[in-house]
Amino acid sequence: MLSRIILLPLAATLLIWLLPDPRRARWLAGMGVPATSGFPAEFLILVSALNTHTGAGLAALFGLVVGAGYFLSAYRLAFLGPLGNAVIADAADLRPRELVLVSVLALLVLAAGLYPQGVLDLTRATTETWMERIPVAGF
Repeated sequence: MLSRIILLPLAATLLIWLLPDPRRARWLAGMGVPATSGFPAEFLILVSALNTHTGAGLAALFGLVVGAGYFLSAYRLAFLGPLGNAVIADAADLRPRELVLVSVLALLVLAAGLYPQGVLDLTRATTETWMERIPVAGF
């Protein structure tokens, strides 16, 4: 084992915003961290679930907490864990061109989290049409 330091600080910091997750779109955004693009969606879903079916809402909340723990554990192992390969120790951090590209994507995730109304307005017509087709029992 070589070390337990962050070898690629720029990559580790920016990619936590953007790394794909098997179950969701992004790591921090997928966890529903405030000010990221996933927060408004998870907040709206949780509030709706808690208002309509409290048990299902609590189960979803528990799943979010467990999922967040899983993500942070996977991130810790991937970027902060001990080095098992000397080739990784020689890896270069993000180049300026890569840094610009990843920063733009991270800013888009942040913008969608800070101003979710733009996305909601964009999808409103489709969502309303879709909701009209769903039969609602008991209402």
